[in-house]
Amino acid sequence: MFRFNGAATQAVRSGPAVSDEIKEAQFSLRQQVKVAREKPRTSQYYTDLSSERQSEIDHAFRRLVRLANALKVTSHLHGRGFYKRVQERPEWEKAASPLNRLDQIPISILRRTRTYHKKTCMKDHRTKSLSGRGSSQNDYQDQFMTGINQLQTWYDDHNGLWDSAWWPSANIITMMADFQEHFPSKIAPITDQVFPNTLHQAPTVFPNFVNEYYDDELWWALAWIKVYDVTSNPVYLDTAAAIFEDSKDMWGQTPCGGLWWDKQHTQINAVENELYLTTAAKLANRMPSNPSPYYYLNEATKATAWFRNSGLINEHNLINDGLNIDTCSNNGNFVFSYNQGTILSGLLELTWATQDRQYANLAHTLAEASISALTDSEGILHEPCEPNVCNSDEEQFKGIFIRNVQFLFSRDANIPESNAALYKKFIQTNADSIWTRDNANGRLGLVWSGPNSEATVQTQSSALDAIVSAANVS
Repeated sequence: MFRFNGAATQAVRSGPAVSDEIKEAQFSLRQQVKVAREKPRTSQYYTDLSSERQSEIDHAFRRLVRLANALKVTSHLHGRGFYKRVQERPEWEKAASPLNRLDQIPISILRRTRTYHKKTCMKDHRTKSLSGRGSSQNDYQDQFMTGINQLQTWYDDHNGLWDSAWWPSANIITMMADFQEHFPSKIAPITDQVFPNTLHQAPTVFPNFVNEYYDDELWWALAWIKVYDVTSNPVYLDTAAAIFEDSKDMWGQTPCGGLWWDKQHTQINAVENELYLTTAAKLANRMPSNPSPYYYLNEATKATAWFRNSGLINEHNLINDGLNIDTCSNNGNFVFSYNQGTILSGLLELTWATQDRQYANLAHTLAEASISALTDSEGILHEPCEPNVCNSDEEQFKGIFIRNVQFLFSRDANIPESNAALYKKFIQTNADSIWTRDNANGRLGLVWSGPNSEATVQTQSSALDAIVSAANVS
C-alpha cells in the first residue's frame, strides 16, 4: 500500500463465528424444510421444492455438517454433544447427496441442538428498532446488490483484481464474504466465480500474495480467512496461514518491537501491527493445534500486549498512525478510521480464544471513542482528508472501520445494550446517508454525507461495507 511518509487458555474454542453459522444453518433447515414431528423423512418435501430452495437447503446443510468438526474444541457441553453425535454417525458426512443426508439427520438434533453461545446471542439487540431508524433488511440487500453489480464492472478476470488495486481488492473479497455469510443465495452466483478466480489469478501480480508491504499481505490473509468461514474450503485457510508466516518471521525485529510496515524498514505503523494480531487471533480460533498447540494464540497475545504498551493508543483512546522510530513514541500523526477499526475484530477473537473479557472491553472502549471523534453532528463518519484531498488508500478506510464495528455488534455475545444501540444506529445512519446522498445510480462516492462525487473502486467498496453492515444488523 502506498503511503505518504508521516502524512499520508485452552486450545482455542470455536467462538461465535462458528456457532452463529450453525445457528443460521439450523434455522434455515427448520424453516425451509419445515420438518415436523409427523414427517419422519423429508425426501418428498425436498423433491417438491424449487431448485433455488433446494440450493439454499443444500448450502445450509453443508455448513451445519462441515462446521461440526470445529465444535470438538468448544467448552460448551451441548456443542460437544452435537459433535459427538456427528462422530457417531460418520455416514452423515459421507452420504452421496444433501437429500440423503437430510433423511439421515434425526429431527431431535435439528430441533434441540444448542451451541457455544447463550440463546440470547444476536437476538435482542439485532431485532430492536431504534425509533424507526434504518431501512429494512431487504432494502439494504437490494442496495448492496445494485452496488456490487456496479463494482463488478471494475473486475478483471485476468488478474483477479478490481481496477488492479492490490490491497483494496483483498478488502472487497472480505466484504463480499461478509455479505455471503448472511445472505448466501443472493451473491453466490458472483462469489462462486470470483473467490476461486482471484485465489488463482492474483498471485500472477504478487506471487503467494506477498509483496514489499506487510500490511498488504495481511489484508489478503484476513480475506482468505473470511472466505474459508463461508465456504469451509480448507484451501483458503491454508493460503491465509502461509501468508501469515512472512510477517511472523519479521515480528519483533524493529528497534521498538512489533512489525515493520515495509521490507525497507522505513516505518512502524499501527495498521500492520493491528493486522498481525487480528490474523493471529483468527488463525488461533480456526487452527488451535496446527502446526502446534498455541502457535497462533501465542503470537496474538504477544502482539496485543505489545500494541497496548506501544503508545499507539493515545489519551483519547484513539489510535494514531504510527511510532517515531527514534523515540519509539506515538508520532501524533493522523487518526485514520481504518486504524480505529482493524483491531476490533482481533480483540474479540482473542476474547474467544482466551476467555478473557479484557480484550472485548478494550474493543468497545476504542469503538465508542472513534464513533464520537470521527462522526459529524448527524452521526456520519468522515475521514480526516475529506472532502476532496483523499488519496486512493484513504478512500478505502471508512468501510474497514464500519465492518469491524458491525463485527463487534453481531459477534459479541455479551455486548452491553448501550453499545449495541450505539453501533446499530451508527451503522444504519451511515448506510442510509450513503444511499440517499452519495449515490448516482448505484455508484457510491467518497463523502457519505454527500454530495455524490465520482466513484472509484475504493469509494464503492468502502460504501458497500457500510451497506452490508446495515443489512447484517437489521
